[in-house]
Order: sequence, then structure tokens, then C-alpha cells
Amino acid sequence: MSSQIRAIVAEEKDGKIAGVLKTLSSADLPDEDVLVDVAYSTVNYKDGLAVTGAGRICRRTPLVCGIDLAGVVRESRDPAWRVGERVLANGYGLSEEYGGGYAQQQRLPGRFLVRVPDAFSLEQTMALGTAGYTAMLCVNAIRDHGVTPGDGPVVVTGAAGGVGSVAIMLLAGLGYRVTAVTGRPTTADYLKSLGATDILARADLARESKPMEKERWAAGVDSVGGSTLATVLAQSQYEGIVAACGLAGGVALATSVMPFILRGVTLRGIDSVQAPMAKRIRAWDDLASLIDPVRLRAATSVQPLAEVPALAAAILAGQVLGRVVIDVNASALGSVHRTGCIEPSGAGATALRQRHQCATDFPGAAHRCRKRDPINPRPHLQMNPCGVRASHGGLQGVHGRAQLRAEIVAHGGHVVFIHMRHHPGFFGGTERIHRQQLLRF
Repeated sequence: MSSQIRAIVAEEKDGKIAGVLKTLSSADLPDEDVLVDVAYSTVNYKDGLAVTGAGRICRRTPLVCGIDLAGVVRESRDPAWRVGERVLANGYGLSEEYGGGYAQQQRLPGRFLVRVPDAFSLEQTMALGTAGYTAMLCVNAIRDHGVTPGDGPVVVTGAAGGVGSVAIMLLAGLGYRVTAVTGRPTTADYLKSLGATDILARADLARESKPMEKERWAAGVDSVGGSTLATVLAQSQYEGIVAACGLAGGVALATSVMPFILRGVTLRGIDSVQAPMAKRIRAWDDLASLIDPVRLRAATSVQPLAEVPALAAAILAGQVLGRVVIDVNASALGSVHRTGCIEPSGAGATALRQRHQCATDFPGAAHRCRKRDPINPRPHLQMNPCGVRASHGGLQGVHGRAQLRAEIVAHGGHVVFIHMRHHPGFFGGTERIHRQQLLRF
């Protein structure tokens, strides 16, 4: 018997491809060996290219988008997989030639699946997703090259993005000194909360470089490409390594052979799509043992399937901070309660606020709290639980009395974290702190 499922489907119209929210029948799914009840997916740069049509990712249409998924096996014709097993899938042509994870169910070849490590929930698995798995592949390449924390700093470009955020967590946890490169100065506190020791402006690397420059980096994780990668190579130490996995800054690489033949620098390409299963399993096992769940949670927001098109545009514009998990079964933004909701500014903010029936605004009812948090040492905002609006470093927040969560409006700037504290004495004297990771639209 077929059932209805919601999905983001790439369709072509007038020569343009775009992902739209549709209702499909389970009979529309491909005839593959394993049927998975999908719980979560995530948003990566490649997803942004696929859903917006900015890149020709989907090689046929219509096609369900989403290069990641995590869920539970519902049916299986593959003896390697049993009903009820928790599984994940990354790459292997999902959202390219095979239906992807932006659907409540998906049929997949059994050879695409990896068992979810016991240490992770399905949500945590997609808080990592392809970005986290790719970051682990990069870090493993650096470790396998023999680079140790005592060899010098490791530079991470595109640091506030998904790969960069997880790479910082991993490297810092392993004891490396991490320099995070970002074009968004206001993300500095966020990056330091993940473990970065130094912050470098994007402009310092995204420029025309000399064939070789002063040695700085024992290793690098680069998700940007272009002139940024060329400069990192020119500044790499003798026998250093740069793990390159992205092209957000461009596909051209204007470099020379000098770093390679005079310093023995290694440029290590990282492919997450067709990586062999042994390498995938190692990466996920390493993530399970190395990732800090507190830092991962702080770097993650959860959004519903309906928001994928907007998030796809935002990630291409460099407006997504950290990781975004997609709850494919959440019917509306208000039902995603783990991190509250994230909304755009302007008219869209007003409409979204009305949609969620937020509390009335009371200007001036909040003040800065001077208490410091060891993970994110910026002063945070103390807010009235009855519903307030208050400014904080270019942010405005609305705390709804019913939902007991924060809705954040970003005003043209870069937003990082805001801490919300219920007034002491509220709810039997307990004091509850909410950490909210935000997007800038």
C-alpha cells in the first residue's frame, strides 16, 4: 500500500531547475533494496547548489534533493540490513542520480548505507552530515601525514561554515592550535567557542599571493579554493599538508610548483562522494569518539523541511553559521522546538512572527547580563519571560511566553549566539538558559 510523503523535489521549468516542496506517493520512490524512514537530513553547500539550481547537481529531474539522510530501515531486500536498524547515507550520488534525503522516506541501494554509531542520535548524525564527515576525512589526512600539535598551527578556511566548524572542533579536541579564517568578523566568538585559538580575516588570504611566502601553517583544511587555497599553499611549512575539499571561493587555482618542489608541500584532495566504505566507517567511528556533543549542539540549529529552499539560498550567500539539521517530519517551523526558530528580517520577519503567534513586544524590558559563559564568553542578554524585544549587538529577540523559546530577527548583520535567561523565580525558582545558534538571512 502506498502512502503520502513530503519531499523537496528538483523540477525543471523553462530551462531552470529549482527544488520545491511536494507531496509524493511512496510508489514514486525508486525500486531499490532498502526503504528507510528518514528522520533527519541537513543543509550543505552542495544542497544549496542543487535546490536553487545555481549548480547543475541534479543530473535528471524530477529528483528528490538532499545529499544526506539518517533514519531507520523500514523494509529490506538486502540481507546486510535488518528492519529497525539505524542508518545514514552521505554522497554516493544522492541528489545527483539517486533520490536524496529531503523526503520522509527514501529507497536506497544497501551498499550506500552506514550504521549510525551508538554514540550518536539520528539528529546528531545529521548535525555532522556530509560536512562533518568531510571534516573528519580532512583531519584524518592531516593525522595520517604525520602532523602533530607540536608542529605548528593548522589553518581552517571557511571556518564558520559546516566543514570549517566541525574541523575546528575536531582539531582543537586533538590538541592542535587552530587559526580560523572568516569573512564575518562577528563570528569570532562563535569560532573561539568551538576551539579556535586565533582568528584571521578572509582578506588576508583571499588575494593574489607570491609563489612562496613566509612559512606559517603546519597543515590546513580548505573548503574555499581559489586564491585562498593558493595563499595557504604559499604559506605552508616545509613538508606541510593542505586538505582541500571545497570550491566556495572558486574553482581556479593560481599557484606554482614552488611550494611543492622547494618545501615538499602536499595538496591532498578530499572526496566525500565516492570515498570507499572502509574510509567512511573509519571517519564515522572517529567522529563518534572525538566530537564534543556540547560544542556540536551549540553549533547546530534544527529546521523543518519547508524551510529548505530559503536555507539553500542562504548557504550560497554565506549567511549560514555552523550546521543546520532538517527535521523532515516537522510540519511547520513552530514544531521544531529544540532550538526555537530562525527568521529573516524585514517584512518576512513580521509575517513569520505572526505565523508563530509570538508575544507582544515590550521595548526596553531587557538589560545586559555581565555573567560570562566559559564556552562563549560574550555578555548575554537577560530577558523577561513575559515577552520582550531588546537590542543586543545588532540583534533583536522576541521571547514568546507560550513556547518558551527565542525567535531571533537578524538586522543586516552577522549573528552568532544569544543566551536567553528566564528570570529567577520563574517556574518554581529554576533558572533556565537557552543557547540559540542563528542564521543571517
